[in-house]
Amino acid sequence: MLSPSMLILGGAVGLGVMLLIIGLVFERRQKLSLKRADKPVRSRLYEHEMRGHRNSFIWTGSITALLVAVALLEWSTFDFAMQWPSANAYASHLDRFEAMGRRTGWSYSLDVEYYYDVTDDRYSGSARFGYDDEAIRDQIYTQLNGGGVLQIWYHPCSVHQFR
Repeated sequence: MLSPSMLILGGAVGLGVMLLIIGLVFERRQKLSLKRADKPVRSRLYEHEMRGHRNSFIWTGSITALLVAVALLEWSTFDFAMQWPSANAYASHLDRFEAMGRRTGWSYSLDVEYYYDVTDDRYSGSARFGYDDEAIRDQIYTQLNGGGVLQIWYHPCSVHQFR
């Protein structure tokens, strides 16, 4: 199975190639239709300008797709959690939810409000965790409700004071 990073890069390259092929086919069709017509409907200057616009659009779209793919590839491979400090958090409030999706079936989630201490200051946060299995969700609920530890990573400059 391909990694998401390779799928992103492959999709962008495929989009760029598709834009190039569409542009080349369109330009070829325009040339063939001009050869068949007795009199050109549009002036040569107009045709020349439109060909330039089409080529600019195709190249700009291809290069943009490739740059976006490279940026997404870099973003997906950077491990933010390893760069940020971690702390042990404790649940202050837990909620269990379940929902029935039309195509996905049942999904189970756990909303956790937690607090953690950093250098004698107390901070808070919240998160929603999704599960496909109700038993796993309930097991984690029981563990966190009994005082279990939740490891979190926090940005050192943007923690919010808990009062």
